[in-house]
This record gives sequence, structure tokens and C-alpha cells, in this order.
Amino acid sequence: EHVANGAQVNVHGRVSHYVIRGDTQLYVDAVVPAGLGELAAEFERLRAKLEADEDIPFPGWDAVADEMAESDPRIWIIVKDSDGNTVRRVSGPIQQGMNRVAWDLRHPAPEALRLGSSSGSESSGLLAAPGTYSATLAKELDGEITTLSPPVQFEVVPLRDGALRGSSYVEAAAFWRSYENSVRTASAVNQTLGMEVNRIEAMKTALSRAPAAPGDLDERLNRLRTNLQDIENRLYGNRAKRQVGERVSPTVESRLSAVDLGVYHSTYGPTATLRTTLEIADAQLEQIKSDLEEAQSEAAALGVDLVRAGAPWVGGNPLPRGPGG
Repeated sequence: EHVANGAQVNVHGRVSHYVIRGDTQLYVDAVVPAGLGELAAEFERLRAKLEADEDIPFPGWDAVADEMAESDPRIWIIVKDSDGNTVRRVSGPIQQGMNRVAWDLRHPAPEALRLGSSSGSESSGLLAAPGTYSATLAKELDGEITTLSPPVQFEVVPLRDGALRGSSYVEAAAFWRSYENSVRTASAVNQTLGMEVNRIEAMKTALSRAPAAPGDLDERLNRLRTNLQDIENRLYGNRAKRQVGERVSPTVESRLSAVDLGVYHSTYGPTATLRTTLEIADAQLEQIKSDLEEAQSEAAALGVDLVRAGAPWVGGNPLPRGPGG
């Protein structure tokens, strides 16, 4: 029997997960009408008024604004490991009918997100280790999560045994998570450094428009610019060499790239070289992160002093005080 759009129904069925393709399917074997849905019923009432040429009351601008501020509903497949830790939230379609959702058996990508960038399709991180997992269907409406089905367990298994004996799956997974933390920090440092360089260039322009004689502010700005250039060289290598394609000494970026090549498509586990490479990259990254945070503080203080000197405000700096401040 055909089910009309907007009808409210109770369904009975089961959830199935096909491990090879990572597909999750909902099989419905019984549909029982449960009356007209609330939104569909309201729609029918409004349509009846229109057909009868009756006035439809305007709900008010506040109600319209509230409706515009509502978040779009979302469907989630929540994947958890055997310890109950959430591994991935896989977004599903909200269209009516039979829908298919696939988990690519990978963790979410750890790279930092740029402000203003569209969400788009989510990139993936490293492979999930073989083991027992569960998938739960849920919906999100106005920030409230409602579980729609009990969890369904499934096994992630290796397709074949490797020619060489590698690390245990637990050891490999622990190293993958450590690498993801390093990438998360490195990508955040990368973006923050770029924003700070842009802020310093804008502050140079702001200082040129200040009704102040050259002096201390110019010296502080130049010193801060030099510090950021030094951080950039330590993060990526000598700028002059990079510009002409000359080989540079190993950097945080090159070391993390080497680790990525060794683990992204492999479940063999980390070699001793990969472990050492990640340790060196983490030590370099920690010092660079500390120096960048110090530069951020200096830039914030300089931004305040620029405004006091009559320079225009620059984005990223503390907001200027009001007329009575």
C-alpha cells in the first residue's frame, strides 16, 4: 500500500551493515499508519483555508526570524568501538524512502578547519583498527539528539594477513591516534601562523595611518615580523631555498608527511623509524607552538597600543574601548 507524503507511521524492521562496502541499510518489513504528522496536518489546515479564500494570520516577524534561525535537521549513524568510544559520526540523507549510508572504515580527518570555509564533504583520516564496532541511527533536531534504533554490532576484519609480522592492532591504533594529535596541532599552528603574518602586514598599514612619529611602535612591529619569519622557516624550511626548489633540512611538515606515507594505507603498524620521526616532529612542534603563542600575545599588546596611538583597528586584535574607556 502506498504511504502518502507527510503521513505519520510506525515501522518495524532491522538494521544491517555490510562490512566490505561499509554500507548500513534499514530493512522495513511492516508499516502501520499512526495518523497524520503534525507538520502535514498544519499544512492541510492552511491549504483548506486558502481554498476557502480565508485569511491566514501572519505569525509575526519574531516567529519568522525564529524559523530562519532554526538549524537543518540531520541524520547520523553513530559508530562506536567495543569500549563505547565514539569513532565517527557519519551523516546520512534525510530524504524519504530507502537510503544507503556507508562508513569508509576510517576515523575523521584531524586537520584544522579554516574560518569561513564551507563544510562540504568530510575528508577521512586513518583506518579503523580491526575489532568489534556498533552503529546507531539517530536524528538531530535543533541540537537535540534522538536515538532512532538500538545499536547494531559488526566486526571489522583484515582482508588478508600481511607477509611480515607487524605490530598488534592495539599498538598500531595507539600510534595512529598519536599521529592524528600531531597533525591536529601542526595544522592549527600552520593556520595560526598564516593569520598572524596577515595581521602583522595589516598592522603595518594601520601604523602608517596613525598620527604618530616613527619610533617604538615601528621597532616592535618589525621585531614581531622577524620572529614570525623565523617560526615559518623552522616550520617549513628556509624560505629562500623553498622559493627556488632547493632541498631544505627536515622540518615538522616533512617529518609528518613521512609518517603519513607509512601509515595512511597500512595496518602493519609503526616501524622504529616512524616512531622516532614522530617524536622529533612533536618536540619541534611543541617549541614552535610555544613561540607562536608568545608572538600572538605580543601582537595583541601591540594592537592595543596602535589604537591608543590613533591607528585604525585591525582584525584579530582586542576590540577598542568605547569613548568613555
